[in-house]
Amino acid sequence: GLTSSDLELVYDGSNQIVGMRFNNLDIPQGAIIANAFIQFTVDETRNNNPCVLNIYGQASDNAPGFSGSSNNISNRPATNAAIAWEPPTWASVGDAGPAQQTPDISPVIQEIVDRSGYTSGSSIVILINGTGRRTAESYNGSSANAPQLCLEYTTAPPSFDCPSLSANIGDACDDGDNTTIDDAVNANCICEGTATACTGIGDNDNDGVCLGVDCDDNDPNVTSTNTNDADCDGIPTAIDCDDTNAAIGSNANDMDC
Repeated sequence: GLTSSDLELVYDGSNQIVGMRFNNLDIPQGAIIANAFIQFTVDETRNNNPCVLNIYGQASDNAPGFSGSSNNISNRPATNAAIAWEPPTWASVGDAGPAQQTPDISPVIQEIVDRSGYTSGSSIVILINGTGRRTAESYNGSSANAPQLCLEYTTAPPSFDCPSLSANIGDACDDGDNTTIDDAVNANCICEGTATACTGIGDNDNDGVCLGVDCDDNDPNVTSTNTNDADCDGIPTAIDCDDTNAAIGSNANDMDC
């Protein structure tokens, strides 16, 4: 009944269909459901075996609440997805562990949230039929121990101008050339930077002094060039006694070297 203090899954004088309505889930339309299950809490330990349950959902954009009208649950349209569950024996009142946890029902939830009319404010109804009995707490019996729908989901991946780069035109990127600047994705979905003086020449240490004129192009702290210091000893050609031999220094104190 609508105000029952427990949920008989599913035998209660005869096999029945049990419905549960979950509200305020805030799952975005089209979200990717990674995992979903319902956690029950044991209300009674009357176990009728074999217990073989079938879990499915109401195929609705926004499932309405339950009413006392005839066949209000059984006449609800069912999802194509359904998950079988054979719960183990429920041994103790109050248990709420793995034995009271359904298998992954993400295909059921996925089918519902993929509906074009579904929104993050929609309610979801889960339905269970089958044979046997396990007795769980209902919301009316204990709101704190009511069935919980637990989900893991991600939002749908964004749409990119350039899917192969997972980027949009104009986004910053790295073209792999340290001699360019302001690298960005161009209209042809290619990461491209603005050329500098060293583009096409090279600058291994990215110090702005191009390969071929950098005295040490593997050390960004060495920025002297061989343009005016042929032996790269840090002494300019004009005052180096021998600018082809790094071991011979300045003529500052030895004018004739």
